[in-house]
Amino acid sequence: MMNKIVFTFISALFCVSLSHGSISKEHYKVNSLGRASTPNLHMISIGINNYENHENFHNLVGSVNDARKILDLIKRDANKLKFNQSYESSGSSRLLRNFIKIENEYKLNKIYSYLLVDAEATSKNIRDTLKLIARNSKPNDIFVFFFAGMSSAHEGEVQLYTYGDSSLPIKDLSYLINQISAKKQLIISEAGNGKGFSNSLIYNLFEQNSILASNSDRNRIIITTKGLGQEGKLENGYGGFLSSYLLKNENLLYIFKTPLKFELDLNRQEIQHDYFNEKYCAVYFESDYRDLLALKFSESYSRGAVSNQIDVKHDANANSKRNIPIVQAVLIGTNNYKKSIGWENLQNPVNDVRTIGEILEKKYGANTLYLIDQGRNEVLLHLIKIKKQLAENDKLIVFFAGHGYYHSDYSDGFLVFQDSKGLEEDPTLDTYLPMATINRLLDGFPNKQVLTIFDVCYGGSFELNGGDLPVENYSKATFDKGIKHFIVEKNQYNSRIYLASGKYEVPDYWNNSLDHSPFAKKLIKAFEEENEFISPGKIFTYLQGNATETVLKKFGSHEPRGDFLLPVVPN
Repeated sequence: MMNKIVFTFISALFCVSLSHGSISKEHYKVNSLGRASTPNLHMISIGINNYENHENFHNLVGSVNDARKILDLIKRDANKLKFNQSYESSGSSRLLRNFIKIENEYKLNKIYSYLLVDAEATSKNIRDTLKLIARNSKPNDIFVFFFAGMSSAHEGEVQLYTYGDSSLPIKDLSYLINQISAKKQLIISEAGNGKGFSNSLIYNLFEQNSILASNSDRNRIIITTKGLGQEGKLENGYGGFLSSYLLKNENLLYIFKTPLKFELDLNRQEIQHDYFNEKYCAVYFESDYRDLLALKFSESYSRGAVSNQIDVKHDANANSKRNIPIVQAVLIGTNNYKKSIGWENLQNPVNDVRTIGEILEKKYGANTLYLIDQGRNEVLLHLIKIKKQLAENDKLIVFFAGHGYYHSDYSDGFLVFQDSKGLEEDPTLDTYLPMATINRLLDGFPNKQVLTIFDVCYGGSFELNGGDLPVENYSKATFDKGIKHFIVEKNQYNSRIYLASGKYEVPDYWNNSLDHSPFAKKLIKAFEEENEFISPGKIFTYLQGNATETVLKKFGSHEPRGDFLLPVVPN
C-alpha cells in the first residue's frame, strides 16, 4: 500500500531548522500595502520513502522522487501561469468558469517553496512550516500542498505517517491549512487507502457549515485516488501513478483557471496509459460542495429565525436601499454558558456590549445589533445578514466579549458560544468558531472599513500574518481642510483593523473594574471622552497600562493609508 499527498507551500522566513537545507532561500518581499501587489505562490512538497521506525509499514521507493518532481513541475508551471482580475469574482460553477473571457492578465509575483523529504519530513517540521506560511500568505495568493507517503485510518481517524514514529492527523492538518488565507488552495494526495481517505480529506478540508459555505469565495481543490494509492515502475523510474499523470499535464495550476479542462485531461491520461481497469484518480472541487450547501442554507434559513434575546435598534434593513452611508455595530456578548460544557459563567460581557452599544448609538449615530448569549450559528446568520445589507462606504464595528480558547496543535484561537460543547465532549472543537474563519468572513464584507474588537482570552490570535498597526492618535495633526474633509479622504481606503484585550488569558473584572472588564472600562472611556472623532489609535492610547497587553493590528485587505475614523454626530 502506498500513501501520498502533495502539498505545495510558500513562505517568507523559515524559522524551523531543517537538516538538509532543501528550502528555498528566497524571502517574502511585501510592499507598502502589507500584502503582495500580485499573487504569490506558496508550495510545500513532502516525500517519505523511509518508514523503518513505523511498525506495520514497509519502505517506499518513489515518494521522494515524486515530491521533487512535483515541486519542479509546480515551479515551472507557475512561471507560465496567467490569471485575470475579473476571474477573481466569477461565479462558483466550475462549468461556467471555463467560458469567462480572459482580460487584463497578470503573472504571479514570487514563488516560495519547501521540499521536505525523509528525515526532514517530521510532523513537527510540517506543522511549523504550515504555521510559517499562514503568517505570510495573503488572500489573493495560491497554496499547494503535496504529500507522498503512507497513511492509515484508526478508529475512524485518518493520519498521515511522517518520518520517524510520528503522524499527522488529517483533522490537525485541516486546522493548520485553514490558517492559510490564500483563497486558491490545491491539495494532492495519493496516500489514501480507498474511498474513506478521500472522504476524510473532503470532510475536514471543505467547509461543512452551510451558513459559512453559502458566503465563501474560497477555491479549494483536492486531487486524490478513488481506491488504494499505489506506486510502481513507470517510464521514468518508480513513482506513484497519480503523480505520473500530473507530470504529463500541460499546466497543473491551470486547474484554478479551467477546472473542467484539467479534469478531462487527467481522465485522458488514465485512459491512454491504462494501468488499471477502473477509475483511479478523483478531483473534488469545494465550489461544487459549496453550491449544494448554499442551496441547503437557502432552504433552511429562508424564513429566518431570530431569538428573542436578539435586540435590534435602527435595523440596517431599513437602509438597504439608500445612498447615505451608515455605521453598523454588531455587539456579541455571552455571560451564560451551559453548565454541562465546563465553561464558567461570566459577569460582565453583556453589560460591556450594552454600554458600548448605547454610546455608539447615541454619540456616533451607529445602528446597533445586540447578540446576547447566542449560539454559534445564530451569530453567523446575523453577521451574514448584515453583510448582505452593507454598501461599500458603510462602516462596520464588531465587538466580541466572552470566553475564548487557544489550541496549540491547531495554532488557532476559538470563540466559545452559549451552545459550544465541552472540550472533553468536543475535542476537535467543531462547535466552536475558529478565529481564522471569522477573519475570512469579516475581510470578505463589501464595505471598505471594518473594525473588530475582541475582549476574549487569546483574542490576539485573530490574525497571524497581519503586522502591528502604527499607533496614530492624530494628537499633532493639523487639519487644514477641516476634520470632516480629512475623514472623507481616509474613507477612500480599505481598513481592516482589530483590537484585542490580550494575546493570552484576560480577566472578566479587576479590583478597580467590577462592572466592566478592565479592557472594556478603558474602551468605554475612550468612546465617551473623545469630542470630535474616535479611531483605533486614539482608543489604543486609552488602553495603555491595561491589566493585559493590548493588541492593535491590521488584517486581510487593509491598505497602508487606511484607518477607521468615526466622527461624533452633532446633537
